[in-house]
Amino acid sequence: MKYLLITVSLLGPFLLSALKAQKPSFCKTWSFVKHESPGNIIGDENGQPVGNGQITRYLIYVETTSKNPPPVKRLMVDGKTFETTAFRIAKTPVQAGLRVSDEAKVIVKISKGHYLWMLECTNIIPNGIFPLTYKKQLDKGQVLLLSEVKGKKYYLLIAAPTELQGDIYM
Repeated sequence: MKYLLITVSLLGPFLLSALKAQKPSFCKTWSFVKHESPGNIIGDENGQPVGNGQITRYLIYVETTSKNPPPVKRLMVDGKTFETTAFRIAKTPVQAGLRVSDEAKVIVKISKGHYLWMLECTNIIPNGIFPLTYKKQLDKGQVLLLSEVKGKKYYLLIAAPTELQGDIYM
């Protein structure tokens, strides 16, 4: 019995850390959208613009307790599914941009000892190739993250993105 207690007390922290690592280590998330205008707009042979000339960028920031990148595989917003890549942001706080509604600076701050990551939405995945299956209907603009840890899927629902002023490229 004495050896059992010693073994449990020595292995306890390892077991707890192993159990803790089963779920993604998200603390807080922020989502933003920017509608940017490139300097050159594609036109047809008559000189008429093709498309609206705007690029929509989704900026997702994730605060974690782990030094490892958040295990987000895909992201879905407004019916479009994106592949994501996480980039660590070493210097915090970060100014994400200016809010469209009141032109106020939007600052992303994290807690001491935590890590900030920006998820870059890279490729739009055509429906049917990698469909994101989620049981509930999403409201317009809501962001759904799919995270996978040790073969188990986790979904994280984020409120609709805050609209930031877009950049104009020349």
